[in-house]
Amino acid sequence: MKNTIYLFIFLALTFSALAASKLQKVERIMRLMDTEHELQEQLIKISENLKPYSKIQDENQFKEIMNQILNVDDLLTYQKKQYMTQFNESELDDIIAFYQSQGGKRLKRINPQILSDSMQFAHQMIQKKMHLLKN
Repeated sequence: MKNTIYLFIFLALTFSALAASKLQKVERIMRLMDTEHELQEQLIKISENLKPYSKIQDENQFKEIMNQILNVDDLLTYQKKQYMTQFNESELDDIIAFYQSQGGKRLKRINPQILSDSMQFAHQMIQKKMHLLKN
């Protein structure tokens, strides 16, 4: 019985340490990718796009409500869980190595512009086809 308890404690500590290690890797990836900043930028754009549909005139009140609706910390926590679920430790190591490589650093630098250009293109496509939604 005593050995069973020790085994249980050992396994619990081992799994806890592995989870902590994996979480640290996920957090490192998110720092390398500048995820928090990118999320904040995207949330600003979403807010700007929603502003014309809001009846709230006060800018500060609008921002406060948008922060309640789309909270960066909640999104970061969600993304961490997704990385923890979707990738094993070896894959996380590969991702870290990539983002530390020259190609990964370049992707990090230019990806926001690619995403911005893609969103502008999508907006143009929507504008051209908006008449389909009015029928």
